[in-house]
Amino acid sequence: MPQLAATGEAEREMIPERTHAALAAAKARGVKLGINGIKLAAENRREAVAYAATVADHIHAARASGARTLTAIAAYLNDHGVPSRQNARWHAHSVARVVKRMRQAEHLRSDVAMNV
Repeated sequence: MPQLAATGEAEREMIPERTHAALAAAKARGVKLGINGIKLAAENRREAVAYAATVADHIHAARASGARTLTAIAAYLNDHGVPSRQNARWHAHSVARVVKRMRQAEHLRSDVAMNV
């Protein structure tokens, strides 16, 4: 049994070395590492901006009803049954992220309009 434990420990120590060597070899061949993460991040950003567009009217309605703080807007959204992107309760921080995405979407629309 001690010999098996020693073999397992030696293998555990060699795994990072082999991984490091394999990544270095791939990089030397010109393989672009991390491309899937880059693609996923861009896709997640697009989805977040698209979601912000779906709740923009609710946020505008909250402001029109007198909600001036992020916490008040979150309460309005929760009270009116508007689901968050993760189908959870709204919080000030989640409202802030959606408002940021709304501004990004508006900025993109104005850039496109200016280029047409």
